[in-house]
Amino acid sequence: MASSSEKTVSALCTPHQKETDLGGSSFLYDYHFRPESFHNCARPQLGCALQVPNSDASFVDFYGNKHKATVRCVKPPNLRQTTKEELVAYFQNTYALYDTLFYALKSEEVYYMIPDRLRRPLIFYYGHTSVLYVNKMSLAKLISPEERPNPHFEKLLETGVDEMSWDDMDNDKFNWPSVREVSAYRKEVHDLILRVINRQEINGPITWEHPLWSLVMGTEHDHIHLETSSVLFRQLPVSVVQKPPLWTYAPMNLSTPVNELVQVPKGKVTLGKPKEFPFFGWDNEYGHEEKTVEAFRGTKFLISNKEFLGFVEAGGYSIRKYWVSEEGDDEAWRWCTFRNAKHPSFWVATDEMRCTCGKPDWPYQKDCSKGIAGPKGYKYRAMFDIIDMPWDWPAEVNYHEAKAYCRWKSSIDGVEYRMPTEVEYHRMRANGPRDGYELDPEHAGDREDIIFREQLPGNISMQWGSSTPVNFYSPTKAGFYDIYGNVWEWVEDHFHAFEGFEIHHLYDDFSTPCFDSFHTIILGGSWISCGQEASVFARYHFRRHFFQHVGFRMVVNEQATKQAAADIKREKKENDQVLLSNYGDLSTFQPNASISGGAVWQSIQPFFSLPAGVVNVRAQVAQAIVSSFGASVPSSLRAIELGCQAGRTSFELARHFQRVVGVENNKEFFRLSMILKRHGKREYKRLEEGDITVDALALLPKEIDRSRVCFENREYHECSVLGQFDVVIVNDILDKVKNPEVLTTAKNLVAAGGKLVIVSGYDWNEATVPKNNWVGGFRLNGEDMGTEALLKKEMSKEYDCGETLNIPLVHRITQRKYELSLVSLLLFSKKSA
Repeated sequence: MASSSEKTVSALCTPHQKETDLGGSSFLYDYHFRPESFHNCARPQLGCALQVPNSDASFVDFYGNKHKATVRCVKPPNLRQTTKEELVAYFQNTYALYDTLFYALKSEEVYYMIPDRLRRPLIFYYGHTSVLYVNKMSLAKLISPEERPNPHFEKLLETGVDEMSWDDMDNDKFNWPSVREVSAYRKEVHDLILRVINRQEINGPITWEHPLWSLVMGTEHDHIHLETSSVLFRQLPVSVVQKPPLWTYAPMNLSTPVNELVQVPKGKVTLGKPKEFPFFGWDNEYGHEEKTVEAFRGTKFLISNKEFLGFVEAGGYSIRKYWVSEEGDDEAWRWCTFRNAKHPSFWVATDEMRCTCGKPDWPYQKDCSKGIAGPKGYKYRAMFDIIDMPWDWPAEVNYHEAKAYCRWKSSIDGVEYRMPTEVEYHRMRANGPRDGYELDPEHAGDREDIIFREQLPGNISMQWGSSTPVNFYSPTKAGFYDIYGNVWEWVEDHFHAFEGFEIHHLYDDFSTPCFDSFHTIILGGSWISCGQEASVFARYHFRRHFFQHVGFRMVVNEQATKQAAADIKREKKENDQVLLSNYGDLSTFQPNASISGGAVWQSIQPFFSLPAGVVNVRAQVAQAIVSSFGASVPSSLRAIELGCQAGRTSFELARHFQRVVGVENNKEFFRLSMILKRHGKREYKRLEEGDITVDALALLPKEIDRSRVCFENREYHECSVLGQFDVVIVNDILDKVKNPEVLTTAKNLVAAGGKLVIVSGYDWNEATVPKNNWVGGFRLNGEDMGTEALLKKEMSKEYDCGETLNIPLVHRITQRKYELSLVSLLLFSKKSA
């Protein structure tokens, strides 16, 4: 067999089952390739196999203990009919993969390095995956409290970090355990899990509700951190890592493929993993949606390093217009300038390039910018080495970089490029009826998912220890390469749930915290994706500045692009108006041109009989609620606001309330509230006249504790799952939502002795709300049915009606155009039972 240090491998023309540390088990993958030798630009093809090294290697740790080394994933067990032996083999392979990766760290000191300033030191991740097995299997009652190996570790190593802004520094100090202690802990957990498996009776399928679901949750969480930890290893200096036994990089620079657009016809896709599918899935995979996808064109290959070089050489990293979105969002440009980025993170400019990885005194690996090399000067950071640039491997970039490349390429070709959407990715994948294509008989039943096929269709599940050329594997039926594996692909969608989404009780915060519009979906898996990560149902999410084994391809849809541009313009105008109405305050009415804001305000004051110091209407709603409690507001109060828009009322309530939940069904308004929570401010444009705008700023007072506020993007009538609150606000949505259940939901949210606040202008319109869903504003049997009167009558059964206020709403359209309205605020107190 070839040694692990050799870079060449041989291709055989006869089927050859991969040898693994599990011997001849029936649930191993075959690795099949084209018959040509790799030296002659070989690419994989079903029918021939890669001869891989014998994986019976081992390694010795710092303390003289011998460990099994493996660099191959085994096929996941079919949970419909699995055995203890299969579960044990799958678990042990997963555990060994993680140990093999960490073998690459040359010394104990490296475990305490922080390769990425927004992450924990590596010692945390070494123990974290073992902790999750114990914690989740304890919740499933498979592990008793007495069996927990180390409760202290199971708290200390439980929670990682979800990186926030690129300039957030996690400077918390922890008393991290020694490598010897964590290594011993991992061994204890390994042996405990084997005992747990052996004492189980497996008489039927392991489903979502089965206690052993927690075991497979642990293996798939392990696979996630195998991948994310591998990215951290690539950010370490090469001097502190070593290549594990058997680790093999793929061939490179075999050819220079010419990328081109491939047409995809209009079709339908079905999204969502069936609950009965016989392998584990994370909560966000389940649900059911059917979508029609318009025809489009996409690049047949992922964008290669060679293609991305054009953007680098054109100075793309220093040209602002490529980094600012169509709606004016400059998040990407701020990231680019903060990082002083000049090229992709895993490119190495050899000209005086200083290593900035793994050194805590460097603020998040700022590029010193000294190494600006030509095409021959760039090297490539592989997992454990700096190697010649593999120009035909995919460019690995974050979302910001991929989007900037699309804008640059659009300016060159005169075509509007973007990345695909989630449903367009499915159309390119062409994996049977779910993607709108005919069923391949060989892929019927469970083999719909590639994890249950004998032959894998791409560079996935660690067939290689690196990326491969973008034309190395065969294309899908639709004509696209690397849909499965090689690197993940960015798509344009924010991370979101499918219809019918349910939270799993063992991991209730896996997905929901990331339904925040700051996380973008990645699909397809990478070369190191194993188990569920390699599944056709897998969908993951990362922040847009996140580094991962992720690349991209481009698509073109002229009709959709025009509509998207129109939608962006409309949404931006709406967003700016919401920010102005939520945060503009008196600055809106300052002197401007020949008509002063002061004069405008003075002219409308008589209509409302209010003093000159009137505040923003959403702030005044919060003030009215606080005033209803008298001189002292209990510090433990919790409130929920349905219709929070950009969050002003929720933030104002946070001055006095312990916890405030703002709910908004408009995704764009929800995103604004999240930005303000994160940064405390948001720039926007204030319309003066025609197309003339001026810069404006929505700014939150510094004394507001934004950590007390959280936001949810969901339909208002679906909020019952959020629990009960001391104050429930229905804020200016009563005459805007079609579902009449919103009031019923609001009443159910009010805790005993709580308050219900209804704010509305009663602006009923059949174009917005069907007339049979109007709460008032109609005539019945010749009588006028006013909304306020009907609300008071309806609520009197369970609530005492307190204060009634009429609040002026001055809505600025342009410099010379204002809309005036009067908003009603009704405050009800829940009667004692």
